[in-house]
Amino acid sequence: MMNDLFLLSIAGFAIILLLLVVVAFLNLKREQKKLKQAYQALALQIQRSGDDIVGLCSAAAAVDRRLSANEALLRDVQESIEIQQNNAEYLSGYDRDSIDEGESEQPQIYRQAIERIHSGATIDELVRACGMTRDEAVLLMRLHSPN
Repeated sequence: MMNDLFLLSIAGFAIILLLLVVVAFLNLKREQKKLKQAYQALALQIQRSGDDIVGLCSAAAAVDRRLSANEALLRDVQESIEIQQNNAEYLSGYDRDSIDEGESEQPQIYRQAIERIHSGATIDELVRACGMTRDEAVLLMRLHSPN
């Protein structure tokens, strides 16, 4: 009888232990399912974040290309402005008094050429008499011809 009672208590303990193991196993399965769903949600979020990063990189590259093009245009404009400023400074520094006073030989030649143009000289006469190129003579003729 003692053996039967002992065996019965061991069997009852084994059944209770088996039920606890089954309950624990079911809880672990439920937790595993939750973790799997959380993992899938995180994987999807990482994929979306990666797609966002790719889009941002593409947009940044496009902005960089436009910025480079604008910088090149700006450099061209700055160079053009500098050239125009240099030309304006050169032309404003051209002292008309020095032509009248004969301080420079080249402005004196131009003054003589302009006087000849006013008196009716031709382009060939300007080239011969003043020692200038044909292009210079044509330009002076266009600028100072009375016609």
